[in-house]
Formats: sequence, C-alpha cells, structure tokens
Amino acid sequence: MGVLALGAVILIDTRADAWRQAEQASNNLVLALTRDIERTITLYDISIQGAINALAQPDIDQLSPETRQLALFDRAATADYLGVMLVLNPSGDVVADSSSSKPHDLNLSEREHFKVHQERADVGLFTSRPYKSRMRSGDLSVAFSRRISGPNGRFDGVERLYTYRHVPGLPLILSVAVAVDDIYAMWSHKAMGIGAVLLLLCGATVTLCLLFRREILRRMDAETGLRDAAADLAIMAATDGLTGLANRRAFDEHLVREWNRSIRTQTPIALLMIDADLFKAYNDCYGHVEGDQVLRAIAICVARNVLRSSDIGARYGGEEFAVLLPDTELSGAAALADHIRAAVSAMKKPHDGSAIGHVTVSIGVATMHARFGDAPTVLLERADTALYDAKHKGRNRVSVADWPNVPLAWNPIAREGRQIGRQTAAIIAPTAVIANLIKT
Repeated sequence: MGVLALGAVILIDTRADAWRQAEQASNNLVLALTRDIERTITLYDISIQGAINALAQPDIDQLSPETRQLALFDRAATADYLGVMLVLNPSGDVVADSSSSKPHDLNLSEREHFKVHQERADVGLFTSRPYKSRMRSGDLSVAFSRRISGPNGRFDGVERLYTYRHVPGLPLILSVAVAVDDIYAMWSHKAMGIGAVLLLLCGATVTLCLLFRREILRRMDAETGLRDAAADLAIMAATDGLTGLANRRAFDEHLVREWNRSIRTQTPIALLMIDADLFKAYNDCYGHVEGDQVLRAIAICVARNVLRSSDIGARYGGEEFAVLLPDTELSGAAALADHIRAAVSAMKKPHDGSAIGHVTVSIGVATMHARFGDAPTVLLERADTALYDAKHKGRNRVSVADWPNVPLAWNPIAREGRQIGRQTAAIIAPTAVIANLIKT
C-alpha cells in the first residue's frame, strides 16, 4: 500500500508538471505570436496609411496605371503572405489593386470592412471577420482596414487548453488552443511505465510475502514436529523400555515433588514396593525371554490398578516395581497393594521354582506424613523393610509398616546393603506393626 501510495503521488505530480509545462508552452507561443502579430499589423497599417497618403496627392490620377500602382503600394504591400491590397471607391468598387496595374472588376460594398468605414469615420484600423475571398478562390481571409478581430478558435469534440492574450493597442484577442490529449501524451507514456514498475514491485512483494508465509508455516511445522519429537523423547526418557511403566529416574523425580508437596499440604504419602517372588529361579528355569514376559505381565497388573493421575507406577530396577500414592492413607494403600498382588496371582503363570506353583509378588507398604527436614529416602526405607518382611513371612503377601513419624537416621537400611538393613530393622524396630492382608 505504501509503494502504491508513493507511485500515485509521483504520477499526480508528473501530471501536474505536464499541465504546467503545457501552460508555459502556450503562454510562450501566445507571447511570440502576439509580438509577431503586432509587427505584422504595424506593417499592414503603414502600408495602408502609405496608400492613403499617396491617394491624397493631387496629381496621382495623372500617372500611368503602372506608375500609379507603384506609388500607391510599397514593396511590403505586395508580399505574398499579405494577400492583396485594394482601394475601393465610395460605391465599393475596386479602383486600385496591389497585385495588378489593372484593378479587378469587383464590388465589395457588402463586406463588413467596407460598411463599417462607410457608416463610421472614427473606427480607425479595422480587422474583419474571416470570410471567403472571391479573389483567392474562396480561401478564408481577413481584411484589415484599421480594425482587427480574430476567430474564437474553438473545435467541437476535442477538450483543449485555451490561452488568451490581448494584443496591446489593438482590438484583438489572441487565442491558442492545445488539445488535452497532446498535453498528457508524454505523461501517459511515463504513467504507464511507472505503473508497470509499481505493479511489478507489488507483485514481487506479494510473491515474497507468500514465500515468506510458506517458510514460516514450514518452520512452524518443523517446530511442531520438534516439540512432538521432544515430547516423545521426554516420554521415552521417562519410560521403562521393557514394561512401559515409568523408569527409575522418572520415579525419583516424582517422589521428590510429591514429598515436598506432602510437606506443604500436610497430607499423607504412601509407597508400595513390589518384588517378583523367586524371579532368579524363574529365569534359570524358563530363560530370560520368558522372564521379560513375566515382568511385562506384572507391569500390566500394576498399571491397571494405578488409576489416579497423581499416582505413578514404575519399574524400580530388575524385578522390582514401585507405586507412589500421594494423599493416601495406610488403609487405602494396603488395599491397592493387595489388589495388585491378587491380579498377579490370578494370571496363574507357571513357576516350577516356587512352592506356590505360579508367579506371585510380595509387596511392602509404607505411609508417612512428610515433615520438613526429612528426606524421601525415609519412606523408601520403610516400604523396603515392609517388603522384606512380606518375603520373610512366605511371599505372595502384603506387609504394612506403620512407623512413628520420627527421623530414622539410626536406621541403616540402604539399597546397597538391603539384607543387613532388613535384619537390623527387624531388630531395632519393635514398634512396627506388621500385617498380612489376605483378599477376601
């Protein structure tokens, strides 16, 4: 729009310039013609006055026709562009002719330039209106008899620029008419050139805008694809490749977030630690491929029972799984743990290395109200201790740890020394309440 506006301003300005140049040219032409007409009329007037003065001589009629013609009409009067100079008698008959020693047999009493002098003596130099001359085969002529008047110069159907100027000292108005089409002819060519360039520039601009839009859309699509890929990578980075549950890293991050939220909101947080019973013996008996299938089946049982969006089920490592349950009391966590245990047992996957005869899991449950200064590992240690108790009591069961909400810095349980930690916890945690839940 800016380019078009600038082009319009330029075209309007050049159009005005064309009009001003035409006016200036017309004024210059009028001025030149005015000066030329002034000189020409002055020459006419001098010739006419010379003829009048010669006719006033008493012996002019005594001269021969040739000599009389030379006396009446000077060299200027006989110029071709001046036409012919005639002397008329009071009746309008031609009595002297600058073109011939023998005057033409004509009577011009009906002519305007004769009548005006016949009727009035104070007219002076008179210029007649154009008329068809009988002496010039009907050509349009103007008669001068000390008064001048010109044509209006108007032609129908053509729009013109008219310039007028009064000829000083004469009753004559000079008019110059220039066709508007001629004035704007050069401007029209320039306008077409500029318009074509502007249209080309606008077309190029629109094309560039469309190309830019296409590139922006491509970039947006690429960015969307990158975001989707990044989201997929984030999911992959947080997902265990074998089971489809959250991996250990995602679980640890989620545990820290929910632990801090539990501190802020003073709501309980529960943890289930799940372990496939006698899994090494299963691998030795059926092979690792079948062992992977068992782990996938256990993960499905976990995922089907973890329903809330705030809950998370994860593969903790090897044959171990973990389920984090924010804002969950001990009873609710224990019930969910038993549902998972029962679901795995109900699959009835054969396990010759187990006394039960099929695949089972043991689950340890712990619930705490997180407190400022405590670490999330406290909850892990309590759930792990409960898991050890479930295995110690015969497997395929759920053990619940209900420990006081006090720091456990004295508890030496650690993932690296689980067996020692479990034995120590069993000895120094006399206030723990162990419960086995059997699905009814």
